[in-house]
Amino acid sequence: MEFRANVVAAATHPDPYPFYARLVAERPFGWDAAAGAWVAASAAAVEAVFASPLCRVRPPGEPVPAAIAGTAAGEVFARLARMSDGACHHRRRAGVRGAMATLDLAAAEELSSRWTRASWAEDEGWGAEAGFRLPLFVVASMLGVPDERLRELSQWTRDFVRCVAPGADPASVAGGAEGAARLMELFADDEIASAPPLRALASGLAAAGEADARTVAANAIGLLFQSHDATAGLLGNAIVALAENPEVDREMRARPELLPEFIREVLRHDPPVQNTRRFVAEDGVVAGQAVRAGDAVLLLLAAANRDPDANDDPHRFCLHRPLRRTFALGHGAHACPGGALAEAIVTGALRAMMEMEVEFARFAAGRTYLPSINGRIPLFACRGDAISPRTDGLSATATRTP
Repeated sequence: MEFRANVVAAATHPDPYPFYARLVAERPFGWDAAAGAWVAASAAAVEAVFASPLCRVRPPGEPVPAAIAGTAAGEVFARLARMSDGACHHRRRAGVRGAMATLDLAAAEELSSRWTRASWAEDEGWGAEAGFRLPLFVVASMLGVPDERLRELSQWTRDFVRCVAPGADPASVAGGAEGAARLMELFADDEIASAPPLRALASGLAAAGEADARTVAANAIGLLFQSHDATAGLLGNAIVALAENPEVDREMRARPELLPEFIREVLRHDPPVQNTRRFVAEDGVVAGQAVRAGDAVLLLLAAANRDPDANDDPHRFCLHRPLRRTFALGHGAHACPGGALAEAIVTGALRAMMEMEVEFARFAAGRTYLPSINGRIPLFACRGDAISPRTDGLSATATRTP
């Protein structure tokens, strides 16, 4: 059944794509009264908004959400490369890219595989929280956080993510502020701060004129923040794709070296981040429309991914797509620097599940989606019966559970 409500709620509908396709065809860039925002649906419109100097990542008059301003969560938010514009953004992004370059992606894949097995053994299946914990465990470990701190780090990060979400209630804001304060203390620890990625982050920020240790800690938290929902959603949507495309599932099991290519098609076909926002700083023209300072713009990344002008036969899941364009990782100056790391984490998790002979159709049956204004994140409550009876000795393969 085609979705007919509004552009924001579409992200968690079982199939928003016919709705997106109609927008691409009929209203590629236009005002949506229900959303109170301009909506960019086509590839050309999304590119135009990303490229426009008029469009910023935050409203000029509210660089930090009012609900968290003055809290530890607000301080972290204000220092994030992702949430800044202009010269400040470029300085901080340079530091983040330097830190990302030190990460061993093969090691990240191996960590993801091992912790997937360990989580499954502990939970006797795959609980609703497992997909969110996994990327945090991997990223935090790569940043030098000891194993014994990973569970508390996971909870603090989850609290921070919840508190910066639009509409967060006072209890969530308070919990997120406490989580942010704890995370700042953790990344100020001398031993963790001396790990190679944190040293690279500090060096990159210092070279760009941002030597403040709290900015270093905040952007370490930012790597966790950005991996939390997006990587959990990418893994979940990859599982759904395998469940719904048995011929692809068979090919991946026979040729696991193709998993990175498969994940890139998942990112195009059913991305975990369905939309993002920009805010108009000055009156002007964007994508051929007159816009005014203060206007909000909703970019439907998932719709642009399926624009036939960007990808041929866009609604077909095509593993061997020769020319693939995706907007799911952003575009231009604010393109996500963590795409390769997310791919490694998801590859490692899927390898482990395939080696355990997980039956993805049973895994994905009865899934729900996390209520979200921009994320498409399946939630599974999958017990051990999704594994083929041929698999045994699982607990022996799980060497530890952080």
